[in-house]
Amino acid sequence: MSVTIKDVAKKANVSISTVSRVINNTQKVKDEHKNRVLDAIDELNYQPNDIARSLVTKKSKLIAVIVSDIGRPYLAEILRGIEEVGKLYGYDILLFNTFENIEEEKRYIKWLKSKQVDGVIIASDIYNQNHLDFLEIEEFPTRFISRTDYHNKFSNVKLPIEEAFKEGLDFLFSNDLKDIIYLGVDPEKKYYYENIKENVYKQYMVDNNLDSHTIYVSELDYSTAYEVVNNMDFKGRKTIIASNDEFALAAMNALLDKGFKVPDDYNILGFGNITISTQVRPQLSTITYSFYDMGALTMGSLIKEIKNKDFCLQSSILDYNLIVRETIKIRRDFIEKNLD
Repeated sequence: MSVTIKDVAKKANVSISTVSRVINNTQKVKDEHKNRVLDAIDELNYQPNDIARSLVTKKSKLIAVIVSDIGRPYLAEILRGIEEVGKLYGYDILLFNTFENIEEEKRYIKWLKSKQVDGVIIASDIYNQNHLDFLEIEEFPTRFISRTDYHNKFSNVKLPIEEAFKEGLDFLFSNDLKDIIYLGVDPEKKYYYENIKENVYKQYMVDNNLDSHTIYVSELDYSTAYEVVNNMDFKGRKTIIASNDEFALAAMNALLDKGFKVPDDYNILGFGNITISTQVRPQLSTITYSFYDMGALTMGSLIKEIKNKDFCLQSSILDYNLIVRETIKIRRDFIEKNLD
C-alpha cells in the first residue's frame, strides 16, 4: 500500500498542512517541524504526488520542447543544451515532434497550457501568427529557436548571420575563389536566416562586379538537395557556398558520385558545423556557432522568466568561427600572403 501525506504527518506528529508547506515550500515552517517532516519522508520513502503538488504551487517543474522535425542533425545539440540547463534548475523536459504539421503544433500548445506546464520552447521553422497571439494573450513563458524571425517577445538568442556569412565570402575571395554558386533553400519558404544568407551573397557579388548564380532546394532536406545538385548546371563555376551543412554535404556527395574530386575540382563551404561534418571524408569546411549554447541560453532565459514575472527579455548574441578543413583547397600564394 502506498504511503500518503497523512502517514507522513502522523509519523512526524504534525498537521497535514505542515507537511504540505514543507514539500511545496509555500510558507515558512519551524526548523524543528521541518526536520521531523523530512525525517519522516525519508524513513517512509514517501513520494509526493507531482500532479497534486502542481495544483498547490501552480508550478509543474516541466518544460515542453516542441520540434518540427526531430531528424534535423543540429537538434540533438540544441536539446542537450536545453536539458542540461533544465536539470541544473530541477526542471524536466517533455519532447513533442510535430512532423511539420502546423495543426499538431497548435494542439500541443493548447494542451500544454491546460496541463500547467511551466513554459515551452518551440524549435520550428513553421510560422503561425495565431499561435504567437495565443501565447502572448495567455502570458505563457515561451521561447523560439528557429530560422524564422519571430517576435522579439519570444526570442532571445540572436545569430550574427550576416556577419558570419560575409566572413565566409571574404575568405573565399581572399583565396581567389570567386566563381561562387550559392546553394540554398527556396526563398518562398520565407526562412528568415536562410534568406539573409542569400541576400548577403547576392550583394557581395554585386559589390565585386560579379554575376551571382543561385541554386534553390525546395525543402530543408539532404536527399532533395542531393537530387538538385546531381542534376544542376554549374555554368563553369567551381566553388559552392551552401546555406547549411546538410546542403553542403549533399553537394559534395553528388559531385563525388559523378567522379569529381573535392577540393581539386570543386571547393565547398557549409554553414553550421553539424557533427557529421567532421565524420565524412573530406571533412567539411564550414562556418560554425554552438547549437548547444543556443539551447542552453534559451533554456536559461526561459527559466528566469518563469521564476520572475517581471523578467525583462534580453538578447544573447552567439559567437561564430570559420573552420577551414578539407573541402577548400588553400592556394600556395594565399598561404604565403597570410604568413607575411
